[in-house]
Amino acid sequence: MSYRKMITVAVCLLIAFSAGAQDKIFKKNGEVIEARISLINGDIIVFKRFDNPDGPEYSIPKAEVARIKYLNGSQDIFDD
Repeated sequence: MSYRKMITVAVCLLIAFSAGAQDKIFKKNGEVIEARISLINGDIIVFKRFDNPDGPEYSIPKAEVARIKYLNGSQDIFDD
C-alpha cells in the first residue's frame, strides 16, 4: 500500500471515529439524547443537540435525568 493511500485511510478512520463523539444524556424514562453538555447548574442541564450543534440551547430538569455519559467515558449519576 502506498504512503498516500495509508494517509487517506488514516484520515477517513479519524473522521469516522470523531463522528460518534458526543455526550449522552440518559433520562429516567429511558430516552437517550445525544448532545454536547454546556452547563450543569443547580436543577437544570443545558445542552445543544448533537445533530444540530449550531442550533439553540436546550435545558432539561436534572430531576428527569438518570445519568450523563461524557465523551471521555466519565459519568455523572444523579440520584433521587
